[in-house]
Amino acid sequence: MRIWWNYLMVSVESGGSRGAAARVFAAEFSLSDLLMPGQGGPGELVTRTGAWCGRMYIVGALTEVIPHGEQVYARIADPTGVFDIRTAGNQRSIATALSKMNPPQWVAVLGSGQAPSRQGPGQSCFIRPGEIRVVDRTVRDSWLITTSAVTLSRVRTMIDVLEGRCSDPDLVTVAGRYGICRADLMDILRLTGPALSAAQPVTSVPVEGQDIRTALLDLIGKYSGPKGIPVTDLVARAGSAGIDEPSAMRILKELIGEDEVYQPSVGMVRLL
Repeated sequence: MRIWWNYLMVSVESGGSRGAAARVFAAEFSLSDLLMPGQGGPGELVTRTGAWCGRMYIVGALTEVIPHGEQVYARIADPTGVFDIRTAGNQRSIATALSKMNPPQWVAVLGSGQAPSRQGPGQSCFIRPGEIRVVDRTVRDSWLITTSAVTLSRVRTMIDVLEGRCSDPDLVTVAGRYGICRADLMDILRLTGPALSAAQPVTSVPVEGQDIRTALLDLIGKYSGPKGIPVTDLVARAGSAGIDEPSAMRILKELIGEDEVYQPSVGMVRLL
């Protein structure tokens, strides 16, 4: 139970450290071309602020779906730009699900960032989807707010690298390979402006105490699919109900420990 919970917490709270599902805006991701040794695997795509994109979680507007033989290409927009999505030839179930989606609609994708196989005009990084599902604006807005916060955190850390206050060897390598300067980081930080402007503010009345448990159980029961509900979606819906993220995660941990809720897979929860 503890291993699963720690993994779930890392997936929800981290902004792109190794092993976590990175939250990165499209404009920053599209500039990425640095591959660094991954954890026991091939090179992993790393962004200019040091987000490791071996696992990514993005939410945006599905604007285009293009069948391409056994593969399906798609485009997902956030307020800063567009993510290119490409299924692999052996991802038939995901390709089928994606091909049946009708743009425009909000979608969430858990996948892996991929560098182009060759450099040159028209070549850019893309995301290989592992899971994709339709969501609503509440989930999209929560992603924008959280991604803005973790982008700010990564920018601050990279400034510390540039000014000698952080000696993390991976981040020092990232800064050197990209030739990052403070102006570059300020450009990335400015991406949070349009993102936050696009997110609708939460206006609901705060929920406290025992009501949080009831509210979370109701949300899990109402919005779970056959595989449950993604924790990220649950936290976003809880936020629209006036439950802050730390409180939602704390109560969810208690519910899992009490066997009221279980985790059928990483990042998913479901009622017992």
